[in-house]
Amino acid sequence: MLLFYNGIIYLYLGNSINVINLMIIERKNSYMKGIANLLGAGAAMTLANPVELVRIRMQTSTELVEQGALKRSYSGVLDCLHRVQC
Repeated sequence: MLLFYNGIIYLYLGNSINVINLMIIERKNSYMKGIANLLGAGAAMTLANPVELVRIRMQTSTELVEQGALKRSYSGVLDCLHRVQC
């Protein structure tokens, strides 16, 4: 009878230890996924933000000229990039 209880206790504790180990591994994986998501989002925003700025400037250049905020309209994407950068 004592062996039976020892087997049940070992089975319970063994499963608990396995569950705890799986939780630790899952937590490490979630941290790595979170770090990867942050790096990916940072890289995407670093590339996308200047492109969006140029796109919006190109679309609104006629209104900016009419309002007097811009001396002349942009002649192209490279002109817009150069003038926005300076």
